[in-house]
Formats: sequence, C-alpha cells, structure tokens
Amino acid sequence: AYCSIGGNLATCAAGPHAVKYGVARDHVLGLKAVTGNGDIIKTGCYTSKGVVGYDLTRLIVGSEGTLAVITEATLKLTPLPKNTGGLTAEFIDTYSCAKAIAAIMAQPYTPSALEFLDNGALNLIRSRHQNLLPENAKAYLMIEVDGSSQEIIEATEAILQACQVDGLIEAKPALDTKALWAARKALSPLLKDIAPKKINEDIAVPVSHLPELLTGLEKLAAQYQISNVNFGHAGNGNIHVNLLVNPNDTEEMQRAYACLDDVFSLVLSLQGTLSGEHGVGMAKRPFVSREIDVTTMTLMKQIKLTFDPNNILNPGKLFPN
Repeated sequence: AYCSIGGNLATCAAGPHAVKYGVARDHVLGLKAVTGNGDIIKTGCYTSKGVVGYDLTRLIVGSEGTLAVITEATLKLTPLPKNTGGLTAEFIDTYSCAKAIAAIMAQPYTPSALEFLDNGALNLIRSRHQNLLPENAKAYLMIEVDGSSQEIIEATEAILQACQVDGLIEAKPALDTKALWAARKALSPLLKDIAPKKINEDIAVPVSHLPELLTGLEKLAAQYQISNVNFGHAGNGNIHVNLLVNPNDTEEMQRAYACLDDVFSLVLSLQGTLSGEHGVGMAKRPFVSREIDVTTMTLMKQIKLTFDPNNILNPGKLFPN
C-alpha cells in the first residue's frame, strides 16, 4: 500500500498531528475534478478567505470518490516547526488517563501529537520491546509539542501540570522518543500478526466524553468476553477499537458483532461519530442510518445523483444497503 495526495483528499485522511494541524480538508484551497457526467469542475480559490458560492471543495474532500475524480489540488503549506519535544505520562487506569487528556486539551498549549495506549496495546508492545515501557502502567500517553525553544518549555510545563490527576503514576519529558514512536507505528502490524481478521473501527467522541467512552469499551469487552485493544489519536477523541477475533469461531464472531453494535450505540450516545478518519466504505454501510437521519440522507443521495447520475463513481459505498 502507498499514500497519495488524491487518496488523502478523497478520504480526508488524518494522523497523529491532526490534533494541532488539522485533517487533509484543512489544507486544501481548491480542486479541479471530473464528475460522473464527465464535466470538469473547479472549486475553491487561491486565497485563504473566500465565500463566493457553495463550498464544493469541502464537499468533495472526504467523499470517498463517490462524487468526482480529483485531478488537481491547490494546497496550502505549513512551515516545519523549529523544534519538537516529547513527553510521556503513565496512569493506573484508562479513566484517569482520559481525565488527563481532557485537561491537556483544555489548557492553552495544543500538543502537536497526543497518542493514547490502553493496557492491551501496552502489553502487545511489551511482548516485542521488553524494556521500552514501564511495567505498572495500565494506560499511557505519548505527547509531542513543537515550536520555538521557549514555546516548548512553556507547553511542556503546562501539559505536565494538566497531567496531575488522580491515578497519575508519572509524567515527564522524554529525552528520546524515536523508539516509542516506532513502537506506536508498529501497533497495527503487530495486531494484524496476532489477529489477521480483527474487527477494526475508528470511532471518535468529544474529548470531554473520553472517560465514559474508554471505561465503556472496557465494560463491553468484559461483558462479551472479547479481547480488545484500544489506542489512537486522543487529542481528537479518535480511538481505534480492535476486537481480536477468530473468524473460524462462529460463537465468538456472534459475540463480537453484538459487542460492536453496542460500541456504536455507546459512541452515538456520547455525541460521537462512527468514523473519525477511515470513512464508511462498505463495512460501515449498515450502521450509517444510525448516525445520519432520513432527511439528511435523502439530501446526500440527491447530491450524489447530481454529481454522478449513472452511479459509476465508486458504487456501493458510503450509503446504507
């Protein structure tokens, strides 16, 4: 697999640094695209401000290739930061960790990355990198700050203070985070090694609701007796939920899908969304109508028909069955 600008825009991709710098959509000034009719359209403008007409740029970005094929994009660039610094924070449980996340995002210094690892993720990393992580931590934050030297000093102090919640084991600056970030990036491949057919979701909730989400996920995993690993982009409230299942075990798969159904119900009850960055595709089609009401869905279908009346652009995606 490889990453392309077009693919990033079609999916409105994001990653660890989205907490400070935004998602793909936030870096697009305009597009040239071809609709399902074969019409060439231009959207947006070359200025950072512009309110003439509907914002078709933001409509097409993230539409999963269902409205138009992007052939050209005008992007705005952000200078690389002068310096970066790292911090880590260890907690006795996910609830206290989630409280710290909310406190970090409520203070004035936005981290450039804020990644969460639950106990399952920590144990997986420990199995491959024995001395990399503390033994007694049940939840963990990897934090990055960037800017001038003075900004990093101030941000580090503010974030360390925000971490001072009940349940904190230790929060400290990290002198060398390369090994930690490498282990974090290796999590998904590690999970695929041990559970190739895992059920992987990328739910998101407002950061203020993370404590209820993370404790709720633990309760559901215990209720349905499903091994579950959670990690993700905590600063956006975007959590990767991984149900580690054996597809040849029919009874386990039934429990897993019942668990997933309750996971989505939990997310929506917390004002969240069923997908923070992976999109709908085919897998989430059966669940879309639980988040989007009938009137809105009807309007979306009308927009699809206007752009692609013959349904030739990525058919069978995004909309409910």
